[in-house]
Amino acid sequence: MKKNRLAKNREILHKTVQFQQIPPYSAENASITKIQASWLCFWRAHAKFRGNLFNK
Repeated sequence: MKKNRLAKNREILHKTVQFQQIPPYSAENASITKIQASWLCFWRAHAKFRGNLFNK
């Protein structure tokens, strides 16, 4: 179970880093949007885990 959780965390972090490396389409606004979107994806992915942690 712990191995599965660690594997999911690694996969999520890997996807987040890949997403952040995409070059911006326009000036700084695109860069800010890209970072915010990556954090949103990260927190959405962990919401289910956080819920399970507190419901035990």
